[in-house]
Amino acid sequence: MDAYIYPIATAVTIFPLLSAIFTLPYVINQYHKYGALLVLRIILVYSFIFYLMTSYFMTILPLPPIDSVQADGTHMLLVPFNALMLWWNNCGFKLDDTSTYLSSFMNYNFLQMAFNILLLLPLGVYLRYYFERKWYQVLLMSFAYSMFFELTQLSGLYGIYPHAYRWFEVDDLICNTLGGMLGFLITPLCSFFLPSRDRLDEMSYHKGKRVSIIRRGLANVIDWSLISIILFILKKYYWDTVQLNDILSYYKLSTLFIIIASFLLYYVISSWIMAGRTIGKYIMSLKVNGENGQKAKLYQYILRYGIVYLLVVPTPFYVIKLLKLFNETENVWIEVASGIGMSAFGIIFLCVIVNVFICVILHRFQTIYEKVSHTQQVSVIVNKEDNYYIREDIEEDIEEDIEEDRDDDNRDDNNREYNRKEYDSEEDSDNQAALTEENDE
Repeated sequence: MDAYIYPIATAVTIFPLLSAIFTLPYVINQYHKYGALLVLRIILVYSFIFYLMTSYFMTILPLPPIDSVQADGTHMLLVPFNALMLWWNNCGFKLDDTSTYLSSFMNYNFLQMAFNILLLLPLGVYLRYYFERKWYQVLLMSFAYSMFFELTQLSGLYGIYPHAYRWFEVDDLICNTLGGMLGFLITPLCSFFLPSRDRLDEMSYHKGKRVSIIRRGLANVIDWSLISIILFILKKYYWDTVQLNDILSYYKLSTLFIIIASFLLYYVISSWIMAGRTIGKYIMSLKVNGENGQKAKLYQYILRYGIVYLLVVPTPFYVIKLLKLFNETENVWIEVASGIGMSAFGIIFLCVIVNVFICVILHRFQTIYEKVSHTQQVSVIVNKEDNYYIREDIEEDIEEDIEEDRDDDNRDDNNREYNRKEYDSEEDSDNQAALTEENDE
């Protein structure tokens, strides 16, 4: 039993570290695809990762000392059902003797086959329930996963050991694959109390229509990281070359000015070019629109991001500069102006913080700078059902346009036919009148 407890304990130890590495890419993917994080989906995905880790460690652990692994000529058992025959010949099972039942099924060979079957049984459940795979796909994937285990052992853990430290057994392939298929068969019994995958997606899409503070924050973190990388590269390979510090000191500017200007230009230009999106917003499936739902104007982007990156974000730096000026100057008017400026910036910053806090509490996220610029940040997530109806509406509109064009063509043909008949009738009347005049003469 220790042979199974040790791999599980190892998986429990390593799982938090792997989860921490996996979390950020997973969160970004979920927000990009669904626009929201669903607790049940997180539990399912992370439990699947934990299962994969545990099953893998069960096939490679415990690891023997490298110098203890010796070449013994063969490392493969390719006779099918050899383990089954070995158990049957040594279990002492007798149908008419009930005392042999328990000992037979507690036999080491039987337990080994049973654990090999149970090893991939959860895989079949996950593949059918969450990944919605067909039976033949589960069969192939279970076999492939089992083959991965066996080849890992045969390779001496990818060449770390000079020789294979465990045997490649075809019976393991059979039992593991059988376990995957059993998992596929019993999935309805294991998941009847859980919502279907389509229902999970529907719940995620519905939740993703609302723009959460975490989603907005991640979009900004992505954009800020990108801007920081660009500024770092420019400083390392360009700014020092053109002696930027001399230029800034000549115009009495600080590096803070360059940083603020870079943020403002990035947000305004990218939003203008990408119809309200930045790279971070694109990844988070967000965009900035006007209040009427139409594309925002250029001046709205300038006003929105100007308030944020020229006024709100640099407020602490402005206050520090004004405080320094207040302490160093002896001019009373400068002291008064500095005090008023610090108070004004402090009030502005406090109002924005309180506004954001209220928006988070009320789940109606429209900040002060959005109200001033008449913009709003919206989700661009469209679920499959909505997409179906959108395509259906488009197809209906196209059919209506075609029908209207056909009616217009028929109407034009009728008008031309009517005009031709009118023209022929008038021509006949003129000819008749001319004949009448000739007869009268």
